[in-house]
Amino acid sequence: MKKNCLKESVKALRVRYWYEGVRLRTGEKSAYALEKRFEQKPSAQEGEKRAPPKKWQRYKNGKRVPQAKLTSTVEDVVPGSSQELLSPLWEVLLIEDVLFQRTKRYINQLELKVRRAMYSWRQAELEWTPNSVRNSQGRILVRTGSLDALAGLVLMWEVYRHQRQYEDMQLLADLIYKCMLIVGETFKERGLVAEFFAIFDEKVFKRTIWQNGKSAMNAKEFANMIGLLNGTLSAEIDKTDLKSPQHVRKAKQVLMYGDERDDCRFGFSLPVFPDWRDGPPSPRQRRYSMTRMMTWVWGRLRLERPELGMLSYECSWGIVQEAFGMPNGVANSVR
Repeated sequence: MKKNCLKESVKALRVRYWYEGVRLRTGEKSAYALEKRFEQKPSAQEGEKRAPPKKWQRYKNGKRVPQAKLTSTVEDVVPGSSQELLSPLWEVLLIEDVLFQRTKRYINQLELKVRRAMYSWRQAELEWTPNSVRNSQGRILVRTGSLDALAGLVLMWEVYRHQRQYEDMQLLADLIYKCMLIVGETFKERGLVAEFFAIFDEKVFKRTIWQNGKSAMNAKEFANMIGLLNGTLSAEIDKTDLKSPQHVRKAKQVLMYGDERDDCRFGFSLPVFPDWRDGPPSPRQRRYSMTRMMTWVWGRLRLERPELGMLSYECSWGIVQEAFGMPNGVANSVR
């Protein structure tokens, strides 16, 4: 996806996400109904006929950005809708090669909890604190599970991309994926999960430098994983014990890190499959890449089928081929 295409995709998703949220929360069925509800009727002289402006149809298609007056009017009826439209995420997704020194501008736009975590990360970077500190701040952002939290993670990833810190890029890509599994539920409810994933796939996952590998996630599987995370949470915890959305997000974050369940730790990580673009791998590289892939496959399968134990190599590859559309010869080519 070229830069201009990414810009158009982000702009369209931003408006469509806002529109669908307003539609669902108001209970209106169509763009026309929303237009009748929120737009002032133009005055017309006697006998003069005026066609409706049909602006809301363009909001529905992501072709037009609503003006501040309208968003303020809608905010009074649908609290929080303007925050979705004006989230820093949409701007952060379009930045390129940001310098660490210039991150302050973006951080100051984030919600308070995210801003605190980002300043802790920034201080750790200035003091050359070990990677574990960055990971701990990343976990806080995953647990927050908001558009602003995603913006913070993407900003960190972009800094590391500019600095060519490939291991940190890989760490942040996995954190972004985990946060997307939480945030993605609202995009799925609004029928926008494929568009949501496509933007992050082009922005982050395809541009992350993996060691002899590439991201194997796709939009269909991503939507499946959102459902699987909800299903796994329901099986583990009585949702009546989770008294707020914040408790739900925290429970999902704890579950994904799999402190007590290896299948969650492996299955809810970003799948990275072997890719020998730089030439034939060494035996050590081959073992590492194959182990990384097969642990994800095992975790993913066991989340869906808890009765399964350790699976054979051939059985695992059958599921991989079915899920990702790989030809039969791929298994043999990466052994």
